[in-house]
Amino acid sequence: MNTLCDLIDDTEHAGQQHGGEYHAPKCPWCGRGEDRLVVWPEHSKHESGKVWCRHCENGCDGLEYAREFCGMTWAEACKFFGVDPEVSGDGHAEENEDDAGAPEITVDRPPEDTSGGQWGEYSPPGKEWRQSAQSFARSCKERLWSGSTAAQSALDYLRGRGFNDYAIESSGLGVNQEDRWVDKSEWGLSGDGTIWLPRGIVIPWADSEGVSSINIRRPAGDVEPGADEEWKRRKYQRAPGPSAPLYGVQWVEDTPVVLVEGEFDALAVRQEAADVCRPVATGSTGGARRKRWRRLLAEAPAVLVSFDAEEPGEEAARTWNRALPNAIRWRPHAADTSEMLEEEMNLRMWTLCGIQAARIARDHPE
Repeated sequence: MNTLCDLIDDTEHAGQQHGGEYHAPKCPWCGRGEDRLVVWPEHSKHESGKVWCRHCENGCDGLEYAREFCGMTWAEACKFFGVDPEVSGDGHAEENEDDAGAPEITVDRPPEDTSGGQWGEYSPPGKEWRQSAQSFARSCKERLWSGSTAAQSALDYLRGRGFNDYAIESSGLGVNQEDRWVDKSEWGLSGDGTIWLPRGIVIPWADSEGVSSINIRRPAGDVEPGADEEWKRRKYQRAPGPSAPLYGVQWVEDTPVVLVEGEFDALAVRQEAADVCRPVATGSTGGARRKRWRRLLAEAPAVLVSFDAEEPGEEAARTWNRALPNAIRWRPHAADTSEMLEEEMNLRMWTLCGIQAARIARDHPE
């Protein structure tokens, strides 16, 4: 009888589990290598075997693998594995072919939030700050399309990360061509001294009242990882101002939300799936923890909590999942959603699958 190892190239035996565990060098979902793909040609629950990626956590049975990645029809896949095409041992029925072999969905839904004090109040910027930030963002947006050397370098960087010109323009991205030190008083901030606005890609945040924050992505050549001064090591520099805003909050409406960490992560989802969801970003794993944003997101049909899978991202995800009754953990298939865009993964399908998983979790709570 044929097995999954006959379909997947370069599988190597790795151990005894469910009749033998094998590893393959490349995952068909995320494209990663280094033996991330685990193959069980014989599996106690799947007659056609099972395959699973340790990196992106996608997986399916052998029938679905044959159909999705080998171009087989349902009948051909069943014949290959020697299973009954009417009702296979993997639980598929021919009349439900569209749903056959759907990846197993694991929903991380911790208990209700009891953290209390960590969710403070949002402190929006004052009128003078908004006016100065809006003026700065507008002038930087104009410069991005000016054709200057700095503008072209910024555009090349953004396009190289997979963003199209419409996404760049509609999100208000700009470029600050040289470092600026501005008196705090010009932005309505108290105290003596200046604020630093470094050269780089300008990312404006907005709420219902206008610009709510300014973040600047510094050029790689300006960042000094080994410097003693902390500010020299920063990739991003935020203009002093409001307390814990939420990026993309102006886009939120009665539609599913994808919650990510970085602005580029949110923009990647917006570019590829704006018609089915609204992406928002916290700016950091500990950012945006405010009652105002928790109330807003709790009203969405679903929230896909999509921080990266490293421990800070996992911890942030657990916090938001506890706080939001409509949230599920939905991990990106790469380091983050912006890397998914850069690597030309199907962000739209990933989003649609997450929305469907949230619906299943909502309709069939444990």
